[in-house]
Amino acid sequence: QEIIAQSMVKEFNKASQKAYLITGPFTDYKRIIREKKFERKNVVISNYKDIPTIRVNGYISKWPRRRVMFYSFPYILKEIVDKFKLDVIITHSNNWKGPGEVSEYAFWNKKINNLEGKQKQIIFCYMPHYNPPDPKRYKILEMSSRMAWDEINMKNIFKNHSLILDVTPIEIDKMIKLGAQKKQCYLYPNGVEDRTFNKYKNEKFEDFRKKYNIPKGKKIIYNMGTLE
Repeated sequence: QEIIAQSMVKEFNKASQKAYLITGPFTDYKRIIREKKFERKNVVISNYKDIPTIRVNGYISKWPRRRVMFYSFPYILKEIVDKFKLDVIITHSNNWKGPGEVSEYAFWNKKINNLEGKQKQIIFCYMPHYNPPDPKRYKILEMSSRMAWDEINMKNIFKNHSLILDVTPIEIDKMIKLGAQKKQCYLYPNGVEDRTFNKYKNEKFEDFRKKYNIPKGKKIIYNMGTLE
C-alpha cells in the first residue's frame, strides 16, 4: 500500500498535477518528526524519497497491530484541504481508522458546502488493498476484528466515497458483496514499482549467481511479497 501511494504521488506530479503523500510522523515505525514540532502547527511539510510529503502527528496503535493512527484527523484533513486546495483524496488500506475518518470528513465537507451554498465537491477515492478475514491467515482475535471493521466501517466508506479503486477483479467482487455499488468500483491494477524492475530487466541470473557466490545447481527460494 505504501509503495503504491508513493508511486501515485510521483506519477501525478510527473503529469503536472500537484500531489502530496499525507502520512504520520514515523518511517518504519521510528519517529522522525518530534512531538514538539506539532505543538504550534498541525502539519509538517517534508520530502520523503523526493516525494512531497505532508506529515501529521500520530501514534502506533496497540490494536490493530502494525498501524499508525492520526490525532484529530478529520479536522486536520480539513485544514490540509483548505491550505493546499485539494480536489481529490485517495485513502489506502483497510482495518485502521484512516478510511473511516476520511469518510467522516467527506460527509462533513459535503454538509459545509451545502450550508454555505458552495458548488465545489472533492472526489474521495478509497483503495482498500483488501485482505479478507481468512482463518488460514489470521487468528480468531484479528479475524473477528476484521469482520467487525468490514461490517461497521465499510458501509460508511461506500456511502461517502465517490470511487473504490480495486487492484483486482476479485477485489471488486468482494467490495460489491460488502455493499459497494458496481458503478463505484474502478479497476486500478498496480503493485509493481516498474522503474526498479526496468532497471534490472536485462540482468542475467548467471551474473547474480556469481556475485553472491551461489554454487551451480543450488535451488533459490525468492519471496517478492504480495504482488497485486
